[in-house]
Amino acid sequence: TITKKNDSDEVPKATTQQGSSSQSNQDDNETPSPTFAPVMAPPPTDSPTARPTPSPTQGPTASPVLQPTGAPPTPAPPTVAPSTATPPTAFPTAFPTAQLTSSPTGQPTASPTASPTSGSAVSPLTESPTISTTNEPTAETQDENDNEDYSTWYAASVTLSKGRMFQIVDQLPHDADAFTQGLTFANGRLFESTGLNGYSSIRELDPNKGDVLVSVPLDYQYFGEGLVYAHDKLVQITWKTATAFVYDPNDLTIPPQVITYKTTNHDEGWGITHDPTKDEFIVSDGSSNLIFWNVDTLETLRTIRVVRQDGTPATNMNELEFWRGRVLANVWFQDLLLVIHPETGVVEKEYDFSSLWPKSDRPHGTDVFNGISVSEDPNVLYVTGKKWNRMYKVKLLP
Repeated sequence: TITKKNDSDEVPKATTQQGSSSQSNQDDNETPSPTFAPVMAPPPTDSPTARPTPSPTQGPTASPVLQPTGAPPTPAPPTVAPSTATPPTAFPTAFPTAQLTSSPTGQPTASPTASPTSGSAVSPLTESPTISTTNEPTAETQDENDNEDYSTWYAASVTLSKGRMFQIVDQLPHDADAFTQGLTFANGRLFESTGLNGYSSIRELDPNKGDVLVSVPLDYQYFGEGLVYAHDKLVQITWKTATAFVYDPNDLTIPPQVITYKTTNHDEGWGITHDPTKDEFIVSDGSSNLIFWNVDTLETLRTIRVVRQDGTPATNMNELEFWRGRVLANVWFQDLLLVIHPETGVVEKEYDFSSLWPKSDRPHGTDVFNGISVSEDPNVLYVTGKKWNRMYKVKLLP
């Protein structure tokens, strides 16, 4: 059984029945509410236990044929048999055009015919976007009508000691059963990845109301993690199975493409974002490293070590977002955001978010601060947390 990323009164994840027999870096505390009980396997009933550190030989092994290594307690969720086709090494060039499906009530709607393990072979990308050589905002990465002087923000000193350095713009409802692992916004649409074995999913949310418009579950053995949009595709990574799923954002029920990957921490996947100026994915794995991937193959291009303002390694970096030429990172168990220079790994700013929704005000079962995304306003970010009943739009000051 497994739970994930908690705060101080919660216990880290237990081992899963899929890859490594143990891990050291992720969280969870509560046995999640079975929001998707009609289509999901029931959660394990055992209480979570601490996750020991795996040996270097125990990381997940990439395989061209993805099959479950175990099954949840009966009844099992309906799934499509895994494909036996060898996963290709690149993203699909195109997907069929289809409309999203949703329930009349706006509640999660799982597809009975689609499973993330039943991808199909497709051709590699044949075109690449124009790539900028700078990490500063360009006409393609910020609104042309935005006249804010970003040089003021770059030059500003922001430390945890300065306290609240953000402004709340709006508050939206959020599914309190969603164990949020990733948020990403593109073309006016907001997508979310949720975690926990038996409860992981990919979703589309209403960007103005927070309602779940469509939700597709992952097979039980996969623990959903970060989510990113690039090249008109959504890429969702997983915790301990070294597996990425590539979806058509216009129809999440189409079986996704499957790609395997490597990271520096036993091939764990935590957060992922896209640097449009270099056309690269940037990935966290619970260590103090950021890993840069080729967007077509998910092969590692380089790795940098991230250092906090106090000189310590920036361990437990979780959800990521790319904004104003910098990498924003949640940190597991801490209500803060790091602002990281993607070339040097230096943490330039640290934002204290402990006053956003104080832990003392959160109901029992609410988990840690996690989830960052850009929005339609280039100066406003979405932020939320695991099993939070709310999502915020905020501005980072000054």
